[in-house]
Amino acid sequence: MMIFLVCLLLFLNTPTMSKTSMNKLQHSEQTIRAATFVEYGVRTSIIVKETGLSHKYVRALAKEITGKSPISGQLAEVTRLIKTKKSLMLSTLLLSIHRKLHTQSLFKPGSEGCFLEQVIQAYEHLEIQVDNLETFSINATPQLITINEAWVLLRSYLNYEIQLSVCTCGCLKLHVIGQKKQACPFCFYLQQSSKSYH
Repeated sequence: MMIFLVCLLLFLNTPTMSKTSMNKLQHSEQTIRAATFVEYGVRTSIIVKETGLSHKYVRALAKEITGKSPISGQLAEVTRLIKTKKSLMLSTLLLSIHRKLHTQSLFKPGSEGCFLEQVIQAYEHLEIQVDNLETFSINATPQLITINEAWVLLRSYLNYEIQLSVCTCGCLKLHVIGQKKQACPFCFYLQQSSKSYH
């Protein structure tokens, strides 16, 4: 209820709030989406891209909801997000989850064509999967991949900047198109696991 009141207040008091032409209903719908994304920790630059609302308006909305100015700065490059074996494994899992949700039409009703909602759903599934892996703990997940990094990864995947291929171990592995392929992280952890049993 509080989020709705904040959104309504901003909507009524800001004369020019969107980058593109929207009617009042569209604008209020995008404001509600933006408020949800803010609560989830999504960066304002991403929210602007996803909703079409102005940067100034989204920053004001974020400050109203969180009580502090949103973080500025550029988003991480995809190559930086897959430097370590753990981050490469998590990135591969995220992309695999998104692909499965897409091919099996398992996205939540109403999220068709809403990329950020799909990113969030895939990210939530990733958290569940990571919790089931002995190698990781759920508390370590945000330090390796944040929701904003998940958006960068999935956007890069859909833009054909990175891709998945099948390794000889049977697992999918991720690599940046046009660059030298990294060693499969799953092979590494499978080898480590087999050594621990001997």
